[in-house]
Parts: sequence; C-alpha cells; structure tokens
Amino acid sequence: MDFKTWLKNEGKREQTIQVYVRSVRQFMEWLQISHERNWNPDEISAKVIHEWIHHMQTIEKVAKSTINKRIASLKVYWSYLIKQRIAIYDPTKKIKIKRISRLEDTPRWLNDMEQVKLLNLIRREENEWKRKRNMAMVRLMLQAGLRISEVVNLEIEDYRKIGSVGTITIREGKGGKLDVVKAVKDICRALDEWIEVRGQSVDNTTLFLSTHKKKMTRQAIHKQVKPLLEQVSPKGGMTTHSLRHTYCKSLLEVSGGDLVLVAQMTRHESIETTRRYVTPSAEEQWNILQKLSEER
Repeated sequence: MDFKTWLKNEGKREQTIQVYVRSVRQFMEWLQISHERNWNPDEISAKVIHEWIHHMQTIEKVAKSTINKRIASLKVYWSYLIKQRIAIYDPTKKIKIKRISRLEDTPRWLNDMEQVKLLNLIRREENEWKRKRNMAMVRLMLQAGLRISEVVNLEIEDYRKIGSVGTITIREGKGGKLDVVKAVKDICRALDEWIEVRGQSVDNTTLFLSTHKKKMTRQAIHKQVKPLLEQVSPKGGMTTHSLRHTYCKSLLEVSGGDLVLVAQMTRHESIETTRRYVTPSAEEQWNILQKLSEER
C-alpha cells in the first residue's frame, strides 16, 4: 500500500493528503540532489533531516510555519513506513516542531499603496491571457479572501452574477466545507473579462487555466504572483497567501474591528484566528516607536 492510499484509509482529507505527499516529495528530491544517491528509509538519520531544515532556512528562506508543516508531514510518513514494516527506525522522533513567537506568527499584509502597485503591475502584462487571468485570480484572493487552494479548484459554473451582484461557490473550502461568498464589482468585472478571453468552448471546465489550457496548480499560481509581490514589497516575507491576509486586515479596518463579523466573512473557524489581524505588524510597531523619537 502506497503512502497516498494509506492516508486515504486513515480518513485524511484530499487537501491534507496533497500537503503530506508534496512535503515528502520535496524532502526526497532534496535528498537526491544534495547527496546524489538513493536512500533506504532506515539509512536516513535525524542529522540528515536537520540538514534539510537548515537548507530550507538558509537557502530557500522558507517560513517557520511552512517548515513545521513539512516536519509534521515527515512524521506522518515515517509512521506509515513503520506500520507498513518498510522501516524499523523513526528519525523524526528526534526532530522537534519549531516554536513560533507571536510576532513571527503575525500575518503579513499589503498596505494600500502596495495593493495599488500590485494591480498596476498586473495591468502592464502584455499577454492578454495572463493579464486577464492573473487579475481575476488576484482580486479573488485580495477582495474576497479566497485561499489559493480554493482558487485552483474553482469551476466556471461556480461564478454566478445576477444584475450587479456576483457570487462565488467554494466547493472545496478548508475543512471540506461548501461556502458561498459575495463578489464585489471589481471582482465581477475581472471575472467577466477573463471568461471572455478564456472562452466557454474549452473542454476543461476549470475556471483558471494555463496558457496551455491546462488546470492551474498551486505552484503555477505562486509562480505568477510571487515575483509581483517581490517587486511591490522589496523587504520580502510576502507570499500568495498574503493576499488573503490583506483581505482580512482590510475587513477589520472598515468594520471598526468587529471580530465576530470579520470571522464570519473570512470563514475562520475560530475567532482567535481572526484576532491575529488585530496584532500590529512589525513595521507598524516600528512606525509607532519612531513617533517617540526626538529626531523626526
């Protein structure tokens, strides 16, 4: 029984399975490239895994939260190996999940100026297919708070518009829930323009397609958005998920800090998740300290 089948039998959700499988694949690929040979599971030590963690921290510059997810995935993978009697030794028992401070866990979001810059960068794209598609994808995350996994799985029929009111049906939301979110005029306009370019005659019913008419993957969307965010925010630290963070932060500001309302609109299961957006970012905290300085 392979790892993916085992996870399904364990009752794991498809999205969780994808995270586990992808993390294990990333580890194996790094192992192959860095050590230039194939490994038996029982040959892999905690030291080797620590090398991978160091590589993620120093070379890939991966966020601690992402590293923790990958470590957790390896722990599940070795649990599978041992239960299937493929391995007898579990090196992940010596690997600890990194503690993340509250400041490090504070979401990163775009300020108003950065949002304007991002949209302007997309408008400069010469390829009409990419320009219309990327604008629609970014607006869905930035102005409706969709997660990247939700954008990937949207079908054409999931977008509906009656008059000037649009709705987006999310069939594979977090926790496997079905949700319906409202789409403001900016989103509707972007989606209408994208669908016109995309065409209804394409065999694939997925809403967002690559230039080769294939379903967009999470990695493909990251590849489109990340370079733009690096131009918009040179300090770094922004990811595609920062667009959803920006949506959450914007809702808090326009609602006057109504956590209950924002938790509902962002589809957070816990209001404590929403509360993270009340915490000032590192940049906001520094700006406050600057105001206390005698030299202004």
